[in-house]
Amino acid sequence: MLDYVWKYCIKPQLGYSFSRNHTLPYSAIALQEMNLYQHFPSVYWQCAVLSVNASAMDENDTGSTDYGKIASAINTMIAQGGKVDLPDIARAHTGFRPDVKRNTIVFGLKGLVGVGDEAVASIIANRPYADMRDFMAKNPVVGKGACISLIKGGAFDELMISTLGICKTRFDVMRHYLGLLSEQEVEAKATLDFKNIKAITRLPDFLPAFAEFPLRAYEFRAHVRGAQFTMKNSAKRKVHRVVGLARSFFESELNRFMREEADYYYEGETLFILSAALDKVIDKLIAPVKEWMALPETIKAFNAKQREAYVQEVWEKNCGGTQATWEMDALCFYHGPHELAVANLAQYAISDFNTIPAEPVPKGEIQTRVNKTTGKEMSFQKWELFRIAGTVLDKNTNKHTISLLTPTGVVSVKFYSGQYANYNKTISTIDTTTGAKTVVDQSWFKRGTLLCLTGIRRDTSFFPKTYRDSVYNHSVVKITSVGAGLQFQLERNYE
Repeated sequence: MLDYVWKYCIKPQLGYSFSRNHTLPYSAIALQEMNLYQHFPSVYWQCAVLSVNASAMDENDTGSTDYGKIASAINTMIAQGGKVDLPDIARAHTGFRPDVKRNTIVFGLKGLVGVGDEAVASIIANRPYADMRDFMAKNPVVGKGACISLIKGGAFDELMISTLGICKTRFDVMRHYLGLLSEQEVEAKATLDFKNIKAITRLPDFLPAFAEFPLRAYEFRAHVRGAQFTMKNSAKRKVHRVVGLARSFFESELNRFMREEADYYYEGETLFILSAALDKVIDKLIAPVKEWMALPETIKAFNAKQREAYVQEVWEKNCGGTQATWEMDALCFYHGPHELAVANLAQYAISDFNTIPAEPVPKGEIQTRVNKTTGKEMSFQKWELFRIAGTVLDKNTNKHTISLLTPTGVVSVKFYSGQYANYNKTISTIDTTTGAKTVVDQSWFKRGTLLCLTGIRRDTSFFPKTYRDSVYNHSVVKITSVGAGLQFQLERNYE
């Protein structure tokens, strides 16, 4: 076959050619590709192309994952009619794999943000999984961050929603997982006492109304027991000096339980309380609270509330946003609609990149101006400006470019060096007293950031720019909210 290709298929040399030892391997590869496409379902070919364009993610690849390149390759494949499934926990492998029955490509586990090689190997080795609890038991090496990424990326949709029907949405899957995780992370109390009082008071709507005053009295005693307030009086009895807000509380609410001169007294303007008398009153006041804390139903409710509080804390820290946001966080592409698909982009004069002329469109006549540095007169042409919007996938600091995923495809955006540096930097403030650093504005080129850009198109790239008399003063603005309308941050935050 190679002989045939060499003799009859290759055109005569036209002054330039490759040597036989260079051409032979390429000819063999071409024949293999033809054979694959001719005799096997097209999904094999699509998967092979996707794997090459995305730079592997295979079992032998131990390097870092290029998420931007993967996302660009996937969106190109989807635009060409290919179908890419979410990284199903039961079917996904390390890299992309064809699923012939469904005629789709299954996203590889290694492509998920925060899921390392050890976790991927464990997940594949320990299949099948009965449910989420079974998955967690079989994969102790898969930590909280990796599990959250798997859920965000839809890896449990098939198992937990479609097959078992335990959950209705991906958000339900996440809450189900965090509930199971809370059982591991939050120690269940067998008993409760006043050593747990801080944890109890932190729980919203947990304390009964009758416990409010006794606990204020308990805190009052803890305060006046401080070393600076405790001493022996002339009768060598231990007393507590009461000042400030503590004195106001005692005189307005607590002194009705005690006898002046017998339990407390004044020396001039100073109030003293006998320690033994105070203990007797406080112990009596908190006795009903202790009884309530000892009830089995109280302990059970406390443990449940503790787990709920843990779930809420993790959720607020890691699980904000929509399902589209989750997919971008975990997969760096949108399996469903783009985040901006719900917005009326035309209202903001945002165009589909593919509809923008491939070369800049002149606006008006060529103009002249004087260069302030050299004093020479220069001519320049203004161009029609267009706007595009999308999600940052990746950046290349050496080339001053970013990959922007718009609702209709990936666009390469090229910046001037100073322009790139301004939007790429992370802005922090430093506390002059403690030296602590606080980030006030993340890099606008961080993966997942939504941007709206004004500028011109040249071939397949977009160049942000504006003019002094432009309608839009900023070539780059950050989209901070997508809902009934878009919300923008126009400038970097330096405060």
